[in-house]
Amino acid sequence: MPSEEFNWGQLPQLNHAIYLRHRDKPLEQVQKEFKASYRKIMKVIESIPEKELFTRGQYPWTRNNLLAAYFNSATAAHYRWARTEIRKGLNASKKTGK
Repeated sequence: MPSEEFNWGQLPQLNHAIYLRHRDKPLEQVQKEFKASYRKIMKVIESIPEKELFTRGQYPWTRNNLLAAYFNSATAAHYRWARTEIRKGLNASKKTGK
């Protein structure tokens, strides 16, 4: 599950709640927290044997999916999505002057 309060069908609401919780943080703090989180998840990924990452159904909760697919969606794919959203926001603020 993505969080205790939200299920997979509520990802937009979860993302909005995260945005509201962190929107007033200084950019420097956001970047510091992101880098720390990134280092932490990379240590986890690197500690898992390759066979476990790329064997379908390795854990019951992954069903017939690869564990690596979960890590991809929670890291690289999510970072690409966030980058796109940030660019949209920056472009919109340039147009409105805010």
